[in-house]
Amino acid sequence: MCLPARSFAFAKDFASSFCNSSGIAAPTRRLDLASDPDDNMFIECADAARADYLITGNLKHFPRFWKNTKIITSREFVSLAAPHLIK
Repeated sequence: MCLPARSFAFAKDFASSFCNSSGIAAPTRRLDLASDPDDNMFIECADAARADYLITGNLKHFPRFWKNTKIITSREFVSLAAPHLIK
């Protein structure tokens, strides 16, 4: 699942390439890991998709890792995937 965010405004083409190739993850179990219960659904989706990264602008509600999923900001992800876009 790909949810567009304003934080990607500086690299729309880069963000679009991920959104265009993303799929839908259907959670198979409930998790209670986020400090905000409404954010657990994102960890549940990452878990179901076996995601390498969960990208959020709200790190304070999430653990830094869940299984093999690293939880990072959009800036951290861009610095890993396309460092030439960071100024």
